Amino acid sequence: LSAYGNISIDYPEPFVVDRTRNLSLMRNLLEENTLGSLMEACSEKFLLPNVLCPWGCSEYIHCCGLLPFDLVLQRFFRKESLGIVTSEKDMKLVEYCRDDYIREDRSYDNLLENEAWTVRPTVVIDCEKGAVVMTCSNHDKGCKKMYLHTPRHPRTMLLPLNGERLTHVVLKPRTIKSMKISKYNHTYQMQEQRGDFRGVDTADVTCLRDFGTATTLLDESEALSITHRSDIKALLSQFVIDGEVPSFWAKDRCEVAKRHALLLQKKGSKHAFGA
Repeated sequence: LSAYGNISIDYPEPFVVDRTRNLSLMRNLLEENTLGSLMEACSEKFLLPNVLCPWGCSEYIHCCGLLPFDLVLQRFFRKESLGIVTSEKDMKLVEYCRDDYIREDRSYDNLLENEAWTVRPTVVIDCEKGAVVMTCSNHDKGCKKMYLHTPRHPRTMLLPLNGERLTHVVLKPRTIKSMKISKYNHTYQMQEQRGDFRGVDTADVTCLRDFGTATTLLDESEALSITHRSDIKALLSQFVIDGEVPSFWAKDRCEVAKRHALLLQKKGSKHAFGA
């Protein structure tokens, strides 16, 4: 028992966040429907997609679905029978959520790398259902479908501005024209949206790559691909053969990949290359 003597209401840090009060305050502000209340409801205290869904999605607190808390708890404590209140037949509703939803090292991702905007597992106390886990709107009440979950990025949530270059295809926004910044306008480009029987899209899939730009985020992303994906290294070699890039550029990309890998290993990051 002495090992648990330092446990308090604040320590250790909980794995989940209780947003009951925030959700109640936001709903009250929206019901007031005044300019001041709407401005407050749209502040970063309420209007951030910082709810982590068990399936890896992020969501706003006022758009969330709900899941019984005991189902999610039993899903991550498989070796123990918790005597859940919800029917055990409903365990199939949480069977295929992400295994890293609960992270012992609490290495949850931040929006725009802002540590105050961490996306974390969230619960609320519902008047009728009791303690419930918040999900995204698409996974409300759970999901029976099997999922192939993509791995988390080992470095950052930010993406390069100009898109990836060392890929088999390139996704490019369909830009109509550039726009000037004005007093009430912060949009730089106008995008074309096309819709037909196949759906709606705002981008083209092409093989045109921009090798004339370089950024830190792009270097890190390419280094990760070159280090761990043999098909990307083969693609880079094919670019040299086809004359799309000079051989010295390809060699430089490989050297940058090695430096990034060594740098992460020295930092001892749990998300380093090869970890």
